Amino acid sequence: MKVIISLLAILLTNISYASQSIKFHEGGNNSYVVELLSSKGIGEKNGLEIIKNAVMKKCEEKPVHLGKYRFSNEERVSISDEPSEDSFRMIQQLFCGELPPSIAQENTKPLSDEEKYNLEEQARKSTDKYLGYLANFDFKNAYSLLTSSLKGDKTYEEWTTTKKQLTSLPGKLLRSETWGVTTYVDPPSSSRKGVYIATDFDREYANSPIFCGYLVWYLEGTELKVIREDIGSIKPGQISKMSTEDL
Repeated sequence: MKVIISLLAILLTNISYASQSIKFHEGGNNSYVVELLSSKGIGEKNGLEIIKNAVMKKCEEKPVHLGKYRFSNEERVSISDEPSEDSFRMIQQLFCGELPPSIAQENTKPLSDEEKYNLEEQARKSTDKYLGYLANFDFKNAYSLLTSSLKGDKTYEEWTTTKKQLTSLPGKLLRSETWGVTTYVDPPSSSRKGVYIATDFDREYANSPIFCGYLVWYLEGTELKVIREDIGSIKPGQISKMSTEDL
């Protein structure tokens, strides 16, 4: 009888455990975004402790540097009389190794007319390339055009989910125009000095007659990368319901 009770106690204990998983999304140069998933709401404190243990193994003998983190806790709706479970998710920025010494940002060297022209032409071509990737659901190549700071804020899966909802296979490209290209060097509104190029675009697709917005490109080394974006689209069905004034 005691054996049966002991076995039952072990089984009940195992049932109460949350199903957990840890994923490391590489950001390059020894940086990662750590993702913790749990079938139950384990709480912020426990989540941080689980991640801490995992990153200690990941970095091995290298120094561990933890950055910003965020978490969400969603209660699952149950239609039965049984208590519903929670779904817990935590994202943590991680850097393994010695951090480079902090250096005061120096003013960016002014661009010559030729440099400015070449970069703006590059921004136009990169805008067409990035929007083309999104329209064809080629999210891997589109994600490669983001700055490291944007990749650190969202995992590839998070970013892809958002873009799928936005683009929704717009169809054949009918018209494309990049009508505004503006270059900024060390803009006072930005905490990061450097060269920024904003491109305003307007596109027309078979399934999205209005697809417009802007991209802000940042010069990382010799490559332009997307550091900010704002894209909106309107479907034919939405247009038919709009008044002339709104349209």
